[in-house]
Amino acid sequence: MIHRALNICSTYESLAIEFENIRQIGFHNGYSKSFIDTRIGTGLTKFLNPSITNTSVNMEEEKTKMYIEVPYTGATTKPFTKQLARISQKLRPDLDVRFYAKPPPPVQIHFNTKDPVPKHLQSNVVYSVKCAHCDDFYVGETERQIIRRLWEHGAPKSLFQSNIISLDETNNNLNKENNNNQTQNTQIRKMGQHLHKTMRQRATPYPTSENRTEATIRKSRRTTANNQSTTTSSLNNSGSAISRHTIETNHTIDWEHFKLVWQDGNHHKLLTKESLVIQAYQPQLNRTTHSSPMYIFPEGLPQTLIPNPQTNQ
Repeated sequence: MIHRALNICSTYESLAIEFENIRQIGFHNGYSKSFIDTRIGTGLTKFLNPSITNTSVNMEEEKTKMYIEVPYTGATTKPFTKQLARISQKLRPDLDVRFYAKPPPPVQIHFNTKDPVPKHLQSNVVYSVKCAHCDDFYVGETERQIIRRLWEHGAPKSLFQSNIISLDETNNNLNKENNNNQTQNTQIRKMGQHLHKTMRQRATPYPTSENRTEATIRKSRRTTANNQSTTTSSLNNSGSAISRHTIETNHTIDWEHFKLVWQDGNHHKLLTKESLVIQAYQPQLNRTTHSSPMYIFPEGLPQTLIPNPQTNQ
């Protein structure tokens, strides 16, 4: 009731009338006069003091906060930050300087512990290839290794083949020791089971003329299927824009010096970036203007905000 009277009454006369009504109600309910007057005085004090408290809070909020990083050196870090806080409070009382400790960066960040991925083995990229005899170029995207996409475009299989073989040999050398251990364990198991297999009948019969004939037929069928798949892939390559350009103009594509324009692990972002590059630079060998609907940047972006597909590495 006291809080209600303080918030509703707009004049001292009405406030005095409300306090008198509160006293009468308190008397009828068995409260003493001193208790009621004490409660009224407490309510008035709380009503008047918040204005002073809010003013001091606003003055503190006006201070500019500043965060400073201090290297963590152990138990001496905390006393050091307290001393810095006292000095900053004396020199700049208008600033709220706060210190936080952070360990120094590890030494490993200054050394590259992983081998860089070769350019032709990178994935999730927007790439470009240029004609070696004219200024025409092509822009595409792939989520696989870029060398495989270039092979599908018609690049020779020998392109970067030596680098791929060397990587395979490195992996084989790393796994050679594990393979040797597995081979030794297998030989030990076979020696233990050899006595139980001496009387077993041979499961696979010895090769005869009929078996040799069937094997020859199966081998010829596999060869025919491989030739058909090779022919199909060559037909698909001949239908691509790059292959059509080489056939019509008798030009060659500079496969070895392809460019990496952009890279993104998100499929939709990768398609959007490819579309932005095509829309900005309009490569002559691209048949389409975009790979996905351009809900974002429907009018494209200026060339100053997009990597150049002919100069990027």
